[in-house]
Amino acid sequence: MQFLNRFRKDERGATALIFGLTLVPLMGFAGAAVDYSRASSSRAAMQKAADAAAMQMVIADYKGRTIDLTQTFLANLAENVPVEGVEVSGQWLGPGLFRVDSAGMMPTTLASVFIPKMDVGVIAVAEGRYTTNRTVIERTNLSPEAADYNEIQAYCYNEARNERLGPLESEFSDKRLPFVKIADNSREGVQAPRQEFDILCGNGEQMSFYFKNVRLARNNPELRRTGETWHHYSDTTIGLNGELKYNFQHRDLLETILCDTRSNCMTQSEGGILPNGEQRGRTPAVNRERCEPGKFLFFGFEDRPPFAGGSDRDYDDIRIVMNCPTQNEQPFFVRLVV
Repeated sequence: MQFLNRFRKDERGATALIFGLTLVPLMGFAGAAVDYSRASSSRAAMQKAADAAAMQMVIADYKGRTIDLTQTFLANLAENVPVEGVEVSGQWLGPGLFRVDSAGMMPTTLASVFIPKMDVGVIAVAEGRYTTNRTVIERTNLSPEAADYNEIQAYCYNEARNERLGPLESEFSDKRLPFVKIADNSREGVQAPRQEFDILCGNGEQMSFYFKNVRLARNNPELRRTGETWHHYSDTTIGLNGELKYNFQHRDLLETILCDTRSNCMTQSEGGILPNGEQRGRTPAVNRERCEPGKFLFFGFEDRPPFAGGSDRDYDDIRIVMNCPTQNEQPFFVRLVV
C-alpha cells in the first residue's frame, strides 16, 4: 500500500509528459497560422487572375472577339501558386457585364493533420460601357389576304456569343425587354394604327427579325395555337462589305432593298422604287450595300419557303421599312464591380 501511494504522489517527469501532450495542438495552431497566410496569398493571386479574366472577357466582347476563359484565367495566374483542382466558369449577367467564378483548394502543410486543404475560390465581375445600335422601324404592312397567320417580332442578335436577346430598355440600363412584337396579320393587327418601334441593341449586336408563320390560321385563332408552325430567325450580322446580312435558315424568304430617302421606300405605283404588290414568281432582290445612317431599308417577306410548296413568290406578305441603324458612341471603359 505504501508503494502505491508513493507512486501516485511521484511527479518526476510530469513536465515532459505535459509538454508532450500540449506539443501537438501547439504545432497545429502554429501551422494553421502559417497555412492561413499561405491561403491568403493564394486567394489574392486567384482574385487577381479572376479580375483580369473578367475584364478581358468584356474587352474582347467589345471588340467582337471571343477568347477562352479558362486559358485567360490561367495565363493571369501567378506561377507556383500552390492551388489544386482549379476550375473556372463564367456567365454574362447583362450587356457588357461578365462574372467569373473560380474554385481551387490549397493543400496545407503544418496544419494538415487538422485541415488537409483550404478553399481559395473567388468571384470577379467586370462591367463595360460602350456603343449601342438604335433602329427605328417606321412602317409595316402585313397582307390581310394571306391564308396563313404571320407575326413579326424584333430582337437583338450577338454574333460573338450566338445569343438572341431582347432589346435594351435604354442606353443607360442593362435591363432587357422581351422580343418586341411589331405586327401580325390578324384582323386586329391589320386594323391597328401604324406606329414606330425604337429598337436598341448593345455593342456587337444587330437588330434582327423573328418571323412566325402558322399555316391556314389567319382567320382561325384556335389553329394559331395548334396548327403547323414555322419559326424563322434572321440572326442579322455585318457582311464583308459592311452590309446587314440576314441569316435565315431558308434564305429565299426575304427581299431587301436599300432606299436613299424615305420617299424612295414606296411602291413604284406610289412614286418609289419598291416592286408593286402581287407580282408573283419573282426572284427577290438582295441588298449588298452598306446601310448607312440616313438611309432606309425595305424588307419584303414571303410567308412560305418556296421549297416547301404553296408559295406564290411575290414577297409582299410582310412589308417593313426601317431606318439604317445609328450608333450612340459612348466612351468605352471597363471596371470591376465585385
